[in-house]
Amino acid sequence: MYILELGFSQKHEKWKTMLTKTEILWRHLLVDALEHDNRRSSITELSARFALAPSTVHRALVVPREMGALDTVRSGLILRDPMRLLLHWAGTRRLAHDRPFKVHTGLPVNEIQDRLPDRAVPTGAAAYARRFRNDVADYSVVYCYHPDPTAAIASLPDELGEPDLVILEPDPFLTDYGEIASIPQTYVDLFVTAGWQAQRFLHAMSERLEVASAI
Repeated sequence: MYILELGFSQKHEKWKTMLTKTEILWRHLLVDALEHDNRRSSITELSARFALAPSTVHRALVVPREMGALDTVRSGLILRDPMRLLLHWAGTRRLAHDRPFKVHTGLPVNEIQDRLPDRAVPTGAAAYARRFRNDVADYSVVYCYHPDPTAAIASLPDELGEPDLVILEPDPFLTDYGEIASIPQTYVDLFVTAGWQAQRFLHAMSERLEVASAI
């Protein structure tokens, strides 16, 4: 099997993940805002939701507060500018931290996606195509999350060539947001993926995020 990168841990502990606690908190705020039209939360709520100390939550919110994306109100927290926080997260995100497992199957992307196991969570262009009608562009690489890459490729051929399947290590809360990567997760993963295809899908997502206007 032609494997370009491999680095998954055999045991997955709750916070042994390449997505940081800060990023997980940001994602949750963004999912609430962009997918559920809810911009309000509190440090107490976030602390309980992720079993984190309030001080940890507070530290994760320092930069969003400083840039004006987040504000403290009497009732708790309000995400005033989701797009600003989304772009800040995208600017700090690194897919390499998710220890990508890359293979070349030689199959069309639709067939790769159809043959992925149940626990695979598509992201990037594949997630966009699943969530919306793909009127953007063809794409040649499927990105997904899966805790066991060897299981994910068990039903797929292995050949020499450029990767057409990239499997990333999931964080412990990823699947809380559904079987497809959330809108914020998909956006930041596209933002940090090289190539014109990712750029086209990122532009299309930006046009769809009208709800992200500041208040």
